[in-house]
Amino acid sequence: MRTVGLTGGVATGKSTVAQMLRALGAYVIDADVVAREVVAVGSPLLSTIAQAFAPEVVLAEDGSLNRSHLRQIVSSSDVYRQRLNGLVHPAIGQRIQEMLTAQRRLGTRCCVVEAALMVETGTYRNYDMLVVTTCPEPLQLRRIVARDGGDLDAARAWVATQASQESKARRADHVVRTDCTLEELRAKVARLWTESLAPQ
Repeated sequence: MRTVGLTGGVATGKSTVAQMLRALGAYVIDADVVAREVVAVGSPLLSTIAQAFAPEVVLAEDGSLNRSHLRQIVSSSDVYRQRLNGLVHPAIGQRIQEMLTAQRRLGTRCCVVEAALMVETGTYRNYDMLVVTTCPEPLQLRRIVARDGGDLDAARAWVATQASQESKARRADHVVRTDCTLEELRAKVARLWTESLAPQ
């Protein structure tokens, strides 16, 4: 089974590219979905996070993780961000490896793992190749504001918590620029799939 890491800065189009690869035949594992699973209400990890940051700070009224509030906290502090990452990333990594093993047993030919912090955590080394999405930073910031309804300062703070687009691209086997129309992006992704990702 061919394994592909797919990453890129926030709002650079990696989820859109992942959807297109799924349509072409790849099995896609979304690390954000896995992250929600491992911190589901009642999970041991959620209790650990609540104890590390104080329940009244990180839990919503229904007992679930208050993601937007926690994002604000970790965007403002390297210490808090490192504390959270140290708790969450091992659990996510373990679950992803379990999912990859299951797909390998099922005979899946290409599995794409989509994750935002793949370069920062070094987990991109776990896959056969790395695809990185990029776009100009002004467009990235506009996408964040349009999607989340925040302001530019909040968007810049979030971008600053991640490795730069350039540093991610330097580690990539393939870079996909997403500052184009959806039709153009679909053509780029189809070419990438045919020429490099689809198992022969």
